[in-house]
Order: sequence, then C-alpha cells, then structure tokens
Amino acid sequence: HMEKLVNLWCERFAALRADPRIKYVFIFENRGEAVGVTMPHPHGQIYGYPFLPKKLELETASAKEYHDQNGSCLFCDFLKNEKKEIKRVVFENEHFTVLLPFFSAYPYGVYIFANAHRQYPTDFTKEERRALGATIRDAVGMLDHLFGYRFPYMMAMHAAPVNLGDYSRDFHFHIE
Repeated sequence: HMEKLVNLWCERFAALRADPRIKYVFIFENRGEAVGVTMPHPHGQIYGYPFLPKKLELETASAKEYHDQNGSCLFCDFLKNEKKEIKRVVFENEHFTVLLPFFSAYPYGVYIFANAHRQYPTDFTKEERRALGATIRDAVGMLDHLFGYRFPYMMAMHAAPVNLGDYSRDFHFHIE
C-alpha cells in the first residue's frame, strides 16, 4: 500500500512539474484532530504553486549559500554529521535516515532524509520508493507505539523547486 502511495505521489509530482507555470510542488499528509484534521484517516494533498513559498525560498537560499561557501551540500553534510553523532538518529535503513534534529520546532518533530543526494521524489529508484514507503510507515508506527494511540501529525515533503533552475548541487529531498 505504501509503495503504491509513493508511486502516486511521484506520478502527480511529475505531472505538476511538467507545467512551466508551476514553481513548487508541495506534497503533505495529515492525521489527527489535534492538527485540525476533520477526517479520521490519514490523508494528503498536493499543491502546485506558481511561486516558491517563503520557507522553501529561505531553505533553498541557505543551501545554495552553504554550497557556494563549502563546495558541498548542506543537507548531505548535516546528515553525515548526525550519523556520526548518532544520538539523534532514531533509525535508518539502506536508503533513508529518520532523526530528531537539534533544531526541530516540535518535541517529536522527526525528519526523514534520503541517504542519497536526490532533489525530487521522482529521482528515487523503485527500491528507494519502496523503502520510502516503509520508512514513513515505520516512523508513524513508532510514534503511535510510543504514545499508545494514533499520534497526530503533519508531514511535509521538501523537494527542490521546479522550473526555477538547477538545484542538483545544493538541495536534498527530505520530509519534516
């Protein structure tokens, strides 16, 4: 089921990205009354923005600035350091790492990082897509098990902007 969902996200991402008016494709999922959800089951939406949202504008600008200064990807370096430090890594598999970064805005604000440098969910191989689905399932299940109920969440995917230039050096797909 999760693999089908990831493939659907990729299919819709590619379709929206094909429209040159779209500058950012935002995929997100919500669950729980505590985060304002009116439907009891997890559900998602995909927005195709004709502009780059402010949060992503700041994130991409910081990533570019870091790359210009250091010659490497901010997210790759961050992930490498977190794996070395290990204390904030919740779990990892061959393709993804789940961690609770020191800068999280929420006490249980886990992030999911692709281990490979990828900009878009459509860049993932079939095996990586399957692993992404399993990683999301396991991260949500971990929180459910920790709290003993269906933990409410808002899950936002951060991909590089589309139709705004080349982000292959400095942006790295992740989920907050």
